[in-house]
Amino acid sequence: QVMSAGSGLTHSEFNASATEWLKLFQIWVMTKAKDVTPRYDQKKFDFSVLNSWIPIVQSITVATEALGIYQDVQFCMSTLSSGQSLSYTRINSKNMVFVMVISGEVEISGYILGSRDGLGIRDVDSFTVENKLGVSRVLVMDIPKCLS
Repeated sequence: QVMSAGSGLTHSEFNASATEWLKLFQIWVMTKAKDVTPRYDQKKFDFSVLNSWIPIVQSITVATEALGIYQDVQFCMSTLSSGQSLSYTRINSKNMVFVMVISGEVEISGYILGSRDGLGIRDVDSFTVENKLGVSRVLVMDIPKCLS
């Protein structure tokens, strides 16, 4: 799901189930455009595709199959099979990258990350994510260093 407040809105979240735990990420990105029309979009992605980056959020000016937002970003998800590695290259040398391990265990530049661990990466154009344990799912958020 993506949402753009545009001229403003009220938003709240809750777990509709009284018996099941809810695990989600709510990620807020400052817009680079002002006075845009409020909008909402959602899409299901096929994460059964292994060992490749699937763009899920991109700038609205370049978004193809991904959800579009008003910022120079790229969010990608990958499901890595056992022992596989995958390289990532920033979309803009001025951006930084935040990697979040959804599940599993991976290694990035000597750092071992487990489920729900994160790592910020800057001043490096590309890096490799190496899966260390079973099947791992990884989210990469490629975002401007300073949002203004």
